[in-house]
Amino acid sequence: MMFEVIPNFYISTCLLHRCFITTVLVEMMSNWLCMMYVSNKFSPGLAQDRCVDDIKNIKHSNNGLLPQTEAASVANKQKLYWYWRPCLSCNMSRPPRCYHCPMCYTCILKRDLHCFLARSCIGLHNQRHFIVFLAWASLGTTYSALHFVYYFLKVYWSHVSILDLFAPFTLIRWIFGYSSLYLTHMMLTVIDRGKVKVTDSRNLNDKIRAVFGSYWALNFLVPLHLIFRPVEDPLNWPNIKIS
Repeated sequence: MMFEVIPNFYISTCLLHRCFITTVLVEMMSNWLCMMYVSNKFSPGLAQDRCVDDIKNIKHSNNGLLPQTEAASVANKQKLYWYWRPCLSCNMSRPPRCYHCPMCYTCILKRDLHCFLARSCIGLHNQRHFIVFLAWASLGTTYSALHFVYYFLKVYWSHVSILDLFAPFTLIRWIFGYSSLYLTHMMLTVIDRGKVKVTDSRNLNDKIRAVFGSYWALNFLVPLHLIFRPVEDPLNWPNIKIS
């Protein structure tokens, strides 16, 4: 639609606007593909290769048993956030923040959600692509919405009747839109009042590097998950504590 609307607005700079729209589409598609194909799968080999000594220490501190029980977890609230649990589907122990996805049929490191658009879970390695995809999608939809409103008012508004604004559908969309806004406000209030027990001791820059890796801003131009890995330890979580 934008390739049809833009020429009616911009005559001398039409090419620049089309290049911008194409850039948004390319960025969205490339990050969508990365969301789909970049794996977050957890396997015991990863733990053995990266932190064999740490796992031995955890086993020793827990009397040689993995995972810890709920009682042990509650008793060790002031210690570093380390809580291994069994995955009955994969028949192995999984680290903290690693959850089994029934649709991906595997355990996902730092699992956040299962994205149906990408047919994959969002986790440790493709979280950056999910964020970049949303950023470019937000920019593209905002750009399109502004032009759509102007185009609608200029071309179609004089031909619109009251029957075209069907009240029930408008009301339902308004309710659901503001319910999401209320939920966001409620969650921000909970965080602001300190009711979230899990805390991260890192500064903002380290938190960004934990998702995007070094030189994080470059990820908004080119997918760089193979070059700049997340500066994160998905097995030990040394900076995460439970207060």
